[in-house]
Amino acid sequence: CGCQDRSLAAAVKVSIEAAGHLAEPQPSDIFEAKAKQTAGDKIQLVWFYCPLEQKSAPALFNVYYDNKSGQIDYENAIAVIHYAGRMFYHYQSDALGAGTYLFAIRAEDSAGAESDSLAELRVQLDVTNPDAIDILKAGAI
Repeated sequence: CGCQDRSLAAAVKVSIEAAGHLAEPQPSDIFEAKAKQTAGDKIQLVWFYCPLEQKSAPALFNVYYDNKSGQIDYENAIAVIHYAGRMFYHYQSDALGAGTYLFAIRAEDSAGAESDSLAELRVQLDVTNPDAIDILKAGAI
């Protein structure tokens, strides 16, 4: 008895893992992330986390990198940043050598479920000093 809804308002979203089972709830992916070179040989990552449509609340963020190998090591986080609400977060690396680095940031909930985002930040670190600028003085003859 009643009216049947044929719109998308009653749609249900499910996530299925590779084995075909329902995926466990996990925090949302990082919304926006940027990287920049600071202090000559360090890299600073800045990201924003928005809790919209999240399946589980985050407790922390894990920061991973590749150590110039080209493959991010998701087993060993280089930093853990605790979640403190909807805001911008940042991480600054230790001194690094010149080269290309890959970084990834994943949110993790209190049960240990981590987002499975494959998004990565590629950063080219240049530790050389810029060439000196010659200042010329001109005068009327």
